[in-house]
Amino acid sequence: GKTDGMSMDAETEVSVLRSVIKECLIRHVLKLINTDNSGSSASGSHDAGLLATPQGYFGGDLNSFGSDAIRGLMEHGYGYTDDFVDDDTTRDVYKELEFLEFDGKMVEVQQQKMTGYRTDKIYWLTYEALDREKQPGLVTLMKKMISIPFELNKKCSLYLQASSTFQIACYPKNAYYKRHVDGGYDNLNNGRKVTAIFYANPSWSEGDGGHLRVYKRKLNPFQIEDMKAKG
Repeated sequence: GKTDGMSMDAETEVSVLRSVIKECLIRHVLKLINTDNSGSSASGSHDAGLLATPQGYFGGDLNSFGSDAIRGLMEHGYGYTDDFVDDDTTRDVYKELEFLEFDGKMVEVQQQKMTGYRTDKIYWLTYEALDREKQPGLVTLMKKMISIPFELNKKCSLYLQASSTFQIACYPKNAYYKRHVDGGYDNLNNGRKVTAIFYANPSWSEGDGGHLRVYKRKLNPFQIEDMKAKG
């Protein structure tokens, strides 16, 4: 201000005000985009929060995972299976995801990109919102993924909840998502016990990058200090 010897002429003041208004508008638009693509806004699925009771599932035999995958999940914290769906379905899913990306549905999470946390593009999609004629691959895939908590409750008694909401993610070249905890921790714990990931890439090689790294759970420094304080 004038008291600090930093007064502005009328032209400079107008320019500064325009910059401030522009920044406010950008932040507002980013907030709207991030809200639209956040888990909280996409969690309105009618079955979210309901216990996935195997006896109440009538969509199949609940046998997508073999004993090795189940054992790996229970003993090591992760498991994997090949041929979760057939090759034709995988190709359909890939094409349908390409169209979603081309249609501008997938967007970057700007707040996390600005902090250098992740640079992928995401889109929240519910099973109910799928077009049965134009998205047969996603219909087949999501129907099977919906069965996962039912199967794990049947075989592992994990008391998982049912949901038909999924996050679609696209990783352009050199994109990344840094190490994180899906379920959160302490006051940020959202209650998630299991994360299920399906890779739609029809072919992949080591040179393509995009490796998934899974870390063993460790006590964070706050928990360690708390344990020391309690003796």
